[in-house]
Amino acid sequence: MRFSFSLTEHQTNNEAEYEALIARLEIAIDVRIRNLQIFGDSQLVVNQVLGVYKITKFELACYHRRVLELKKQIPIIKLTQVPRGQNAKADSLAKLAK
Repeated sequence: MRFSFSLTEHQTNNEAEYEALIARLEIAIDVRIRNLQIFGDSQLVVNQVLGVYKITKFELACYHRRVLELKKQIPIIKLTQVPRGQNAKADSLAKLAK
């Protein structure tokens, strides 16, 4: 499934990446997906969620907590970081949202 949405408030790139991840998880929960594979192009967000990177910015901590809460509701989740240059599908959806 592909979704596109726009954010109404000014946010940093990392906050927007977290918002997109949260939206994906909420949609998956709403449609009762039990096995989810997510491809994200934010190295920071993906690695923070996977526990590889620490959260050093206070502003991102609430997003991180929300993602972890949502992840508990989906039995199987695989989160993979895809380099931005190789993520043409996400890029085209981002342009559509603008």
